[in-house]
Amino acid sequence: MSYEDFYKIFQEHFEAPYPDLFLSRDDLINFIDRNEYFDIIIAGAGIHGALCARLAALHGLKTLLLEKNDYSEQALERVPLSIHSAFLDSESWNVLSIYRNHKKYLRLAQMAPHLVHARRIVYRLPKKSKFLDFKMRTLSALQNFLFNETSTWPYEELAPNDYCISQVSLNEARFILESILAARQEGAACLNHAVVDVVSQRKDASVEVIWHDSISGKRHESQCRVLLNCTGASTPFLGRIKVQSFADELLYRQDLSLYMRGHWDGPEAIIVPDEGDFPLGISPTNGGFVISAEIRKLEKPDDKPEVQPGDVEMLLSEIAKHLPELDVSSSNIQHVTSAARCRLKNKGATSGKWYYSQGMLTLLGGESFDAPDLAFSGIEKVLQKSKEPYEAISLYDRPMPGAWRFEDFKKELFNCTAQHEPNNELLHAALGRYGSLLRLVKDDESCFRDVHGLFLEGELQLAIKLEQACTVEDVIFRRLGLRILPDSKQQILQHINDYLLRA
Repeated sequence: MSYEDFYKIFQEHFEAPYPDLFLSRDDLINFIDRNEYFDIIIAGAGIHGALCARLAALHGLKTLLLEKNDYSEQALERVPLSIHSAFLDSESWNVLSIYRNHKKYLRLAQMAPHLVHARRIVYRLPKKSKFLDFKMRTLSALQNFLFNETSTWPYEELAPNDYCISQVSLNEARFILESILAARQEGAACLNHAVVDVVSQRKDASVEVIWHDSISGKRHESQCRVLLNCTGASTPFLGRIKVQSFADELLYRQDLSLYMRGHWDGPEAIIVPDEGDFPLGISPTNGGFVISAEIRKLEKPDDKPEVQPGDVEMLLSEIAKHLPELDVSSSNIQHVTSAARCRLKNKGATSGKWYYSQGMLTLLGGESFDAPDLAFSGIEKVLQKSKEPYEAISLYDRPMPGAWRFEDFKKELFNCTAQHEPNNELLHAALGRYGSLLRLVKDDESCFRDVHGLFLEGELQLAIKLEQACTVEDVIFRRLGLRILPDSKQQILQHINDYLLRA
């Protein structure tokens, strides 16, 4: 099914939530070509690039955002990696960092209450490590004492070497999409599948950016005052500009993740093996569970490091050693991903910083929960260089586009279901409007299984309006992650097509 056919059916059957924002892909590219000079061009629409685009447009800067992949694709690939972020502070025993990070969590919860929610992570320690045992007991007590208001998980009996620590997680993929939506509402031009080829600074200090549409293959040229490189530290060069000092600033590691068939009843967990071994992560996911680990250091940045022979077998044997009750045979592997992670060698007070060279401002490092602060500092530097008469403003006091609507709905749903069975009419309308956000209403999403066609409608509405999707399959792969569920791919696609085409 083509994009045009899909949108025609979409218009006929759905009430689009943002009709004034829609431009076809060709219309959007023509708009960019007609306005070839921009105040700022942002390369990379991850969480930092999306927030920079929103903040730049909010300040009245003529903004262009270019992303070489789908907007949420990289965030979906990074989901299993988030489990290791919780281990870093405990690994370095940085109490100040723990306190500072949780303050950021609370501020993000005010900005995006529908995308930030509590979770628990269980740390399983080796029996013979008395010092690590003492450290985790102290860390657990500190977390629960300082940040008990963010924890919604009930206390459960744990094994002697298990420690449950409350954390707050961010729905990063949805956060990116809503940030881009907000940027477009402020007037920014945002385009995915747009690859930057050449970047060069002219004598008048303006920056020329040559990029191509990876779908049509056509090349385009745009100019700007400043280029923001938010493509990530795994790609420390853009066009012809290369920053040589990156190697001295960052540590690179390879993460291997295995998506498995089966069932995991427990919460997200980090298993700390004997000294010298890498920590293992396990987390439940749709249709199974995922196990992951940082398996080696990388000497140089690599966007997608290759899986070496024996890596998968090594990870399976390690997880089987510590969780023998799990069926982790190689025949149950659905999908394998390998990704590069990076962080600053000297993290200091922040997790990222900006580096300026030849008209390009590049972000080094950066954690998801630091994104609003890093976006603020980046736009502040842009305004200083452009000598604008006003100061940068923060995003923390500006809720995400879906925040108030979802909070109002959640209260209404709770009121309706407090003493009665769920109201089907309300539930169906909510599924069509909010899609997978309904997972946050209740811990158990089994009540939504019988109406998963309506559940998908909300995902389609956001995808078609925001992501300039090209095919139905493209939407389903990106929004629902069916590339890791190959067995159900055709069944779900058929269900979607039947749902869209029915009278």
